[in-house]
Amino acid sequence: MNILEKIKLKNKKIIIFGGSGLIGSKIINLLVKFECKIYNFDINPYKKKNPNIENYKINLRDLKGTILKIKQVIRSKDLKPDIFINCSYPTTKDWIQNSFKNIKISSFEENIRLHLNSYCMISKLIADEMVKRKKGGNILLFSSIYGIIAQDQNVYKNSNISENLTYSVIKSGIIGHVKQMASYYGINNIRVNAISPGLVVGHVKGSKKGQDNNFKKNYYKKIPYKKDCVAENISTSVLFLISNLSENITGQNLIIDNGYSIV
Repeated sequence: MNILEKIKLKNKKIIIFGGSGLIGSKIINLLVKFECKIYNFDINPYKKKNPNIENYKINLRDLKGTILKIKQVIRSKDLKPDIFINCSYPTTKDWIQNSFKNIKISSFEENIRLHLNSYCMISKLIADEMVKRKKGGNILLFSSIYGIIAQDQNVYKNSNISENLTYSVIKSGIIGHVKQMASYYGINNIRVNAISPGLVVGHVKGSKKGQDNNFKKNYYKKIPYKKDCVAENISTSVLFLISNLSENITGQNLIIDNGYSIV
């Protein structure tokens, strides 16, 4: 039997946050091939039309409103979620100013609220819904290699990108949250894991441009496996962690960084 035929996702109900973004859209592109039902919550809709995809506009700047929206959809659709994926990346407009040199406390506090707080409270809400249905579930949250290691200042030399104080706080917090959730909800047959990508080729958050060439050169000097990581490569790892192929994996953080964090 083909390994893909062993993946049991048909008719599964999947809630995804950030499904219209760089990585999220590639995740949906892959998941629709398995005939699951996808509920995409994003500020923009997923572009490709598919009867198995429903789009719901949300803005995480209004966290209370977003939570009410989730509850409304769950109630009106009698939605019993099997899987929850959060690859959203909410930030303030001054996100690129969150360096040690330029950050303002108001921006730090707002980005923590937008990103870390939303990840924690929304995943708890979905997990509690999974508990109600008594059939277990699977939760996957996105962190980063900078949730486990420091940002090497040499990577930013002669580039137009700087280190980000807030980012490492958020992403390390998500990893801690995943471990605690896996411990708490395991008795309900709910698995909770994280994915931590390194450099994914694409636009930089807060800009429509791709990564600075000098930044990429500096980054690639540090990785032993010198091959571009693109969003499609992340989506296949998502497939593994949310499917029955990883049935005994919970509370873990899968690092996808071409070996950056080991050298």
